[in-house]
Amino acid sequence: MTSAVLVSAGLAALSWLVLRTLRGRRTGHTRARRVRRPEPLVSTEPDEISVMVYNILADHYCTHKRYPYVRPEWLQWPHRWRALQEQLASFGSDLICLQEVEPARWEEMLASPVLAEYSGIIQDRRGADALISNAILFRPSKLGLVWQESRSRALLAAFVFWDGLGQQQLLYVANLHLEGSPYRPNDRISQTRSALQRLEAHMRAHGVAPGDAAVLVAGDLNSGRHETVCQFLHRGRLEGGTTEPHLPRVEVTKVSIAHPFPLHEVYSSGGAELPFTRKVPSLASTLDFIWASCQLEVRSLYWPVECRHEGLLQHQALPNQHYPSDHLPIGAVLRLKHFYVPPYGDVHPPPAPPEGAPPSVEQDCSTGTEADAAELGVPEPPPHGSATLQVDGAEVASDRSGPQVLQADGVAPLG
Repeated sequence: MTSAVLVSAGLAALSWLVLRTLRGRRTGHTRARRVRRPEPLVSTEPDEISVMVYNILADHYCTHKRYPYVRPEWLQWPHRWRALQEQLASFGSDLICLQEVEPARWEEMLASPVLAEYSGIIQDRRGADALISNAILFRPSKLGLVWQESRSRALLAAFVFWDGLGQQQLLYVANLHLEGSPYRPNDRISQTRSALQRLEAHMRAHGVAPGDAAVLVAGDLNSGRHETVCQFLHRGRLEGGTTEPHLPRVEVTKVSIAHPFPLHEVYSSGGAELPFTRKVPSLASTLDFIWASCQLEVRSLYWPVECRHEGLLQHQALPNQHYPSDHLPIGAVLRLKHFYVPPYGDVHPPPAPPEGAPPSVEQDCSTGTEADAAELGVPEPPPHGSATLQVDGAEVASDRSGPQVLQADGVAPLG
């Protein structure tokens, strides 16, 4: 009798495993490897890029009035800076997108021994918003900076790197820190749209097809997974009159808008979902995201809480003695896909369009005043086929297989 029960249980377990495997194959769903703090998040192949995203909490926000539940010594910059350096040293990633960096402390951060292998760029901000900025740290041994641009809530950049086929590829990055007021979702949409328009404008000006580009849109979006910013990034469009569920009378956009980048959220794509990325006594929410273009598949995901601290964070908010910000860092290892075009065989290729002809299918992503091509200063796209551009000493050729940097004498932002 006992043996029969064991056999039945074994068959049931085997059937469950087979069904789970078949379901995963049908959906194409793969579960990424989890990298738990303090294990480093490193890329091991030329086609891989490891990226971390972290709102480090600006020092001038660390007041007892704002965080009355935190012991005063845990809010002091010397304590937080030691903890931040420990975290930054543990990341081990190729690219680190930071938010709430104080420009007055930027040089101090770059001078830290734990960042000796990194170069950095910081957002140029003016006026009342100049107290905090976005910043990007990158390993020059892996990535070369060829362009950067500052927007009101975004730091945009383009990098080159060698892939596994011996070709140089372009990686575009939009590091965002969107409007924080829950009553201004229209501002968050406008800021996101503006950043994506500038990425598109730079690509088209240099002969790069936006749909074929490797793109990262990451940062503190101050918007949840089911709110309109993530909808816009995921669907590629928003209809005019769209509202947030909690603000049905506030239109996030009066006209229909779109962007040309096919994006996926890396944690969902990797088969995981963080319980929260920001936690205060009254609320635990996921506000920080990494969105990647379809050319980048998820290999690993970063789990920001150590095993020994999971019980602690169930009962204690952020920041605290172990975590120096009210946000947790997130990260992923992404691998560049290579697409191989099969030979035509007996089927003749379609004739090339006349020189200077526009593409047969073109998505209009420039509805509204911000997107006017003349206002953005975007020249006409180059003729169909190959194109060559100069990006601050780097000669970039673009064809159907994607952009390739043929030579680079130095790294400097475009003017």
